Amino acid sequence: KLFASTAASSPRPYSAPASWSLRVGTMGQVVGKAKSFDPAVEPFLNLPAPAINRLWTSFNLSAETWGLTMDPFVTICAELAKDLGLEDLEMRSKSEALFTLLDTDNNGIIDALEFMSLIAMLSAMDPSDKVGFIYTVYDFSESGELLIDEITLAVKSTCVGLCKVSKRQSPGLKEFEELARLAFASVEKPSDKKLSAAEFLGYCRANPTASSWVSHYDDIPDAAATMDLPEPGSTFDLPAAPPRTEKEALLLAGLPVDVAGASSWFAEKPCLAPMEELLKPDEPTASISTPPDSQLDAEWVYGVATAARGHVKYGADGGIVYPAGCAGVVYRGANDEEGTPASQSLFMEHLDAVGCLTLSADGAIAATADVGASPKVIVWDVKSCKMVAVLGDFSAPVVALDFSDDGSKLLAVSSDADSTVSVYSVDTRARLFSSGVAPLGTVFDGKWCVGGKSFALASAKGISFMTQKGSTYEPKKGVAGSKAKVEGLLCLAALGGNDVMAAGGQSGSLYKWEGRNLGVCVAGHTGAVLTITYCAAQSQLLSGGKDGKAKIWDMGLSPLATLDLFRLESLGREVLSVCMSAAGDRVLVATSGAEVWELTPVAIPSEDEEQPGKQVGDSLLPGPVFAGHSGAEVCTIAASPAGSEFATGDSDGVVRVFSAESHSLVKSAKLSETKPVAQLAYSPDGAQIAVVMGASIEIVSTENLTERVAKLPPVEGGEPGADGAPAEEAATEPPAAVEEPAADAEPELDEEGNPIPVPSPPLLPVGVDVLMIQYSPDGSLLAALDTDAKITIYSTANWSVKTTVQREAGAATVTGLDLSEDGAWLQVGTADFELLYFSSENGEAPPEGLKPLKEAGVKFSTSSGPVSYEKQGAYPVYCNPTEVVKAEGSAAKSLLVAGDSFGGVHLFHYPCVSLTPGPCSTWQAHTPPVAGVSFLGPDPTHIISVGRADRTVIQWALDADEVEEPPKEEAEPAEPADEDDDGEEKEVIVQDETDGPGEDFMDGPTVSKADKPALYHALIAGGVAAVEAAKGAEAGTEFVGIQDFTELSVAPSDRPEPPSNPPPDNLKLDWVHGASTQGLRDAVRYNAAGEIVYPAASLAVVYNKPDVTQRFVSAHTDSVTCLAMHPAGDLVATGQCGASPSVVVADTNTGDIICRFETGPGFCGISAVDFSPDGSLLAFTAQDPSNTLFVYYWQDGILKAKMPSGPNKVLSLAFSPDSKQLLQVGVDHFTMWYIRGKFLKSKRGIFGDFPVQALLAAVWLPDPDAGGEDADPSMANGTAVMGAADGSIYKLDGRRVGDVVGEIHEASITTMYAYAPFPTEEGEAACLCTGGKDGKIKLLAADLSVVSEVNLRDPMYGVFKWAVKSACVNKDGRKILAATAGSEIFEFSTEDQSDMNDGPLVTGHSRGALWGLAAHPIQPEYATVGDDRTLRLWSIEERRLSRMLALQAEGAAVAYSPNGHLIAVALGSEAPGVVSIVSTLKPELEVVKDLKDTDALITDVKFSPDGKLLAAATGDGPDSVVVLYDCLNTTTPGGTFVLKAKFDLAQATKTVFGGTVAAAVEPAEPVEPAEPVEPAEPVEP
Repeated sequence: KLFASTAASSPRPYSAPASWSLRVGTMGQVVGKAKSFDPAVEPFLNLPAPAINRLWTSFNLSAETWGLTMDPFVTICAELAKDLGLEDLEMRSKSEALFTLLDTDNNGIIDALEFMSLIAMLSAMDPSDKVGFIYTVYDFSESGELLIDEITLAVKSTCVGLCKVSKRQSPGLKEFEELARLAFASVEKPSDKKLSAAEFLGYCRANPTASSWVSHYDDIPDAAATMDLPEPGSTFDLPAAPPRTEKEALLLAGLPVDVAGASSWFAEKPCLAPMEELLKPDEPTASISTPPDSQLDAEWVYGVATAARGHVKYGADGGIVYPAGCAGVVYRGANDEEGTPASQSLFMEHLDAVGCLTLSADGAIAATADVGASPKVIVWDVKSCKMVAVLGDFSAPVVALDFSDDGSKLLAVSSDADSTVSVYSVDTRARLFSSGVAPLGTVFDGKWCVGGKSFALASAKGISFMTQKGSTYEPKKGVAGSKAKVEGLLCLAALGGNDVMAAGGQSGSLYKWEGRNLGVCVAGHTGAVLTITYCAAQSQLLSGGKDGKAKIWDMGLSPLATLDLFRLESLGREVLSVCMSAAGDRVLVATSGAEVWELTPVAIPSEDEEQPGKQVGDSLLPGPVFAGHSGAEVCTIAASPAGSEFATGDSDGVVRVFSAESHSLVKSAKLSETKPVAQLAYSPDGAQIAVVMGASIEIVSTENLTERVAKLPPVEGGEPGADGAPAEEAATEPPAAVEEPAADAEPELDEEGNPIPVPSPPLLPVGVDVLMIQYSPDGSLLAALDTDAKITIYSTANWSVKTTVQREAGAATVTGLDLSEDGAWLQVGTADFELLYFSSENGEAPPEGLKPLKEAGVKFSTSSGPVSYEKQGAYPVYCNPTEVVKAEGSAAKSLLVAGDSFGGVHLFHYPCVSLTPGPCSTWQAHTPPVAGVSFLGPDPTHIISVGRADRTVIQWALDADEVEEPPKEEAEPAEPADEDDDGEEKEVIVQDETDGPGEDFMDGPTVSKADKPALYHALIAGGVAAVEAAKGAEAGTEFVGIQDFTELSVAPSDRPEPPSNPPPDNLKLDWVHGASTQGLRDAVRYNAAGEIVYPAASLAVVYNKPDVTQRFVSAHTDSVTCLAMHPAGDLVATGQCGASPSVVVADTNTGDIICRFETGPGFCGISAVDFSPDGSLLAFTAQDPSNTLFVYYWQDGILKAKMPSGPNKVLSLAFSPDSKQLLQVGVDHFTMWYIRGKFLKSKRGIFGDFPVQALLAAVWLPDPDAGGEDADPSMANGTAVMGAADGSIYKLDGRRVGDVVGEIHEASITTMYAYAPFPTEEGEAACLCTGGKDGKIKLLAADLSVVSEVNLRDPMYGVFKWAVKSACVNKDGRKILAATAGSEIFEFSTEDQSDMNDGPLVTGHSRGALWGLAAHPIQPEYATVGDDRTLRLWSIEERRLSRMLALQAEGAAVAYSPNGHLIAVALGSEAPGVVSIVSTLKPELEVVKDLKDTDALITDVKFSPDGKLLAAATGDGPDSVVVLYDCLNTTTPGGTFVLKAKFDLAQATKTVFGGTVAAAVEPAEPVEPAEPVEPAEPVEP
């Protein structure tokens, strides 16, 4: 305790003196680890800390002197008998041997303190604890401080004792005295002072010699013997990443596959003729060019992983959390009292099968890892099934995951060659530690110790503990000592105390470790312990073994109960996972038979005296809670004709039937011990199932799978039946029943006591005879194909052979069998794209071709293979028809479902008759390949699919929503003026008609800026190499003079040397005037601190109004095109235009870039961006021909989806309040995207009876009542509304426009902002803010009634251009933040609509480009002109617009006179050649003179330094001129500007460089002063 309290202080770092090597050279450092000890001390090695403390206590109670004789020594050591596992006599013998070893002078007395220090140094304690213990031993005064003599004695006694037992030469006394002296010197204390425990520990850590001695005797090898066991068997093999082709890997990762050259596989194929002649309907269906709007939603996953251990657990709400295929599943059982059925929530973000799962201590957070080529560890919320974080990339599957007890850290153990162990921060996603631990052997499990400061690893070489030391973790092996032999440990569980760990061994033993030392070892199971877990609520340990038993233990490893799986009717009894409910009334057991049981841990008496109660280990339900497939793979699936159930065939020879209604396994039967169930087919009446196993076909009853109706084929010469027996006998002879052992039967054991495993059935063997079966639609016939290419047709009336069709040797493989509706004809599809026809009566082809069949009305209602008329285009673009495992059509839904070899499930239109791959929607739900897909029932509401390798069946809810919307005329655009019915003129609602439609309705390159040269991008990106490369690429494109101008220049007499380095000065961005609001919508927002965030050029600006400061996010290389705030209010996402545009997420508090998302080439800009309300997703659309939608888990940088959104530009994106839907609106379209796990699917919007027009904005109005009284309003789904170009609001009902509220605005609605309504005493509270091109901002209630409005056309606001481009409400509802097309940003009061700042907070130029910039010659001011026809003067000190003047045309150039009284402005293309002279002497700027002496566009103006001349130059070209004015009497406003000269610049250039300068400057003929041009009337803003 003393050491613990004093060691917390921080001693000064030790610095060795220069003479160190001379002073302690004879003692020196020791290298490596001590391995050789005298046999007498070996039993006392690696004692645990409690044993050392008890020994010290025993000494203090028993000893009377520092010198110990034999008997007191033996008495003191007797305290260790329990720790060493020795009887009294043996303990005495060991103690006497140690005493003799230490008594080197043979005087019968040993130094007690030397013994105590020695035993501490040889213990399993932490090095710091060892030093602290020794310090306490020699603290004779118990003052917490030691004198130099006490330090010397402590060091000497410890080292002498160590040398005695490890056969080393002890250093001399002088070396110990020098070490003690240096300890004091290290903390600058004189030798007559005392040294504290913290100072002594700091010295021992820093001094190389002291630290080497401590380290040398730390982590001493365990003396325990190793158990003689074989390497862990196949049950314990770590999960391996399945081999993947390049195409499979890309598809699983959601990345595009190269489909170059993809075309029709049916073109010019032999099947086209019979399709045209026989199968094509009289009125064929036209091909549809868009994917189906119907959607699939994973409703239920049947199955549970059997390649994992410890993976089935109770969650926080009592639900069962487990992996199945690629999904994490949360199962919640039925509640009979509340009448709620069983349900599942699915986490489907993994791209490959999940092989590992763990839960946080509270059961609220799960972590799962998949077994893909680049495995991911994903942390997710159990309640919502939403992703929390993705932690790291691994090179091999993860074998173990574990949360620290506070949930802040996650331990992950990889199965790579280095057995890499990693520790992650869950909050920051940072990898805190990573190291390979291959020397420990194969690692099977890893668990945190309580407290999160250390963790344990179970490996083939025993247990190891990793203890945190600063930023790393130091490994030490566990010490078994004499209590047990070392064996491979397979599983771990942290018990309630600090550093207390339980482990399960390969031999069946259970271990309890206290710190590094083994405390208890008991025989737990007769086979290997596969899983253990600790129930903190009950303080009980549970274990499960290969022996088919689950056991419950107390904290001392005394057995409490045994749950025997052999008492249950289970298909596999090895316990893979076990856990207990918090109430202790249920034990959850998962078995190798893919079954999950809930068993009772205590006997439950029956309430009915006549009925027996529940015994310990009985199932609480009639059967397992749920069950899946336990074979190596699932071979086939078949749906019943009614659609209420489906059957699966497994490689373990079991047929399982599941109810699609109750989502449960209703029956199963093991029909073969050695053969897989390769094919299944329901009879059309659903009464029988045909089962293919090897060379035979068994017909079984669906009521009782063990009731065999027939066995096919019969032996030669015999009647149909089993082994040639008559059919009647065969019908009553059941197949071999599942051999279940008796309830009390034990498994057969090998010589070492391990259960002998039953060999797993092999995979589908190469020599399987029966490949395919198919019933006729009327059920009268069954066709079967075997490997001899023979097709046999059986009559189901008596199961006799009706006919056979023998294919020629070498003929193409048969890919489909179908019988006509009347059963008269057999259709055969082949891999060579043939369609062949044979009579079911005689097996012959139709002699007169197919025409008679067509005339006779022969129809085929099924098409089992890929070659059929209805499936010509039913394959995704990345594969060919033969890679489609199964495709099935539903005429009732006009849909076709297909499953492919790459794990994809696809929906096509039905029939799909395009000659190229048909448009489809894809769900990558299984690991490759899909074994089968099917509709459930004739009018299906569900689809089922099964993965061959992942052994899971997914039941999909089918949202069949195929609506053909007739084309409609587009809405007429709003006119700037119109007349009412009474003839009165309406108010003009478009302020500036010359602005045109702007960017909102433009697509593609028309909205991007002019292409920048490569040199521009190189300069932006930085880097000398990039710039030099760009300069080389652009050689010849830059300006090159006709002749070197230096020939005409005169150097100064004191010509300076050119600088060799760039100037040392730097530039820092101080202020930005203006906002890019004229071309953007919804791009001005408040952040969480109430600051204003808006775009300006390539920046995002954060404006702090009280402090009048700006911060900048400088992240883009081109203009910002869109902006969105994170729901937390601190982060902003911005997109840009330009080649390869990017989206950046930045912190508005600091301006730091958090992450960047690149689109890559082929895009010209980002048109819309939005965060999901839960903050996890970032969506944006990039402009290319398909307007591609990107959705990212932005915090983890993971691309969730990249999908084409359509040919029309996207103008706005809006997530639903629950973040599960994304509404996309734009030019003449809207689309609803649905987010389900890793799937993102769309449905096109239906305008219905309402006009098709551009939709510029969209939001969701939350419904506070959705979800009940306790629902979170922010997460409830509400109503989606869209702002239209005609000023109306479209309300959505699903994906259809349900209603339109007109006349909200008189022109386009350009911005919408939804917010939680604030309570009011009067009427409806507003919850929607809208702004329009009509200059109005309106606050609307949930029913879209207008609560209040701000009319920016009112002159009192002084708005330059009043079209509203952005509007939002602050978090307390007091202010409206509005941005206009005039690049102005205002704040208005929601209470009285007043301007809260008496003018705009931000102003700037608002149209086109800026062309002129000039600095005032005296004052801190500058002037700008541009395309918005304004001259603006900016105050540098006040950081604001000081004055503004409206011009008659665009401004092309600007210049101040030397005294600043006049400003010359060259006007643009609307007034070419005009220079306006503006006086600055009055408070209001005014044009005092207009000059015009050329018709060319003037591009530059300059006053002479003395102010007597004004020069104006036009642009380049053959007519370029320079006009020179004489400024007379410039003290008078406007003065008198007289044309002095006019130069032909093109001629002058030729003359100058031709050699004659004088001719170029010949003055113009004197002219009379030109009549002044009357200044234009001032233009009102």
